[in-house]
Amino acid sequence: PELSLDLNTHNNQLEKDVYEVVLTVTATVKNQNAIAFLAEVKQAGIFTIQGAPADQLDHLLGSFCPNILF
Repeated sequence: PELSLDLNTHNNQLEKDVYEVVLTVTATVKNQNAIAFLAEVKQAGIFTIQGAPADQLDHLLGSFCPNILF
């Protein structure tokens, strides 16, 4: 069998300085090019981020926050 793991993140601004960050992990197992099974897990968190420079906000939401969730 061949295992493939995919990680993805998504974020939404809920209010001023409040963000929802979703980490998605998808595991796909193939056996002779046919999908044997697929499992997907989503974990989310709500983060308050204040005082961060605008140029660092994407880094915080795309890396730091998902790292906490992981």
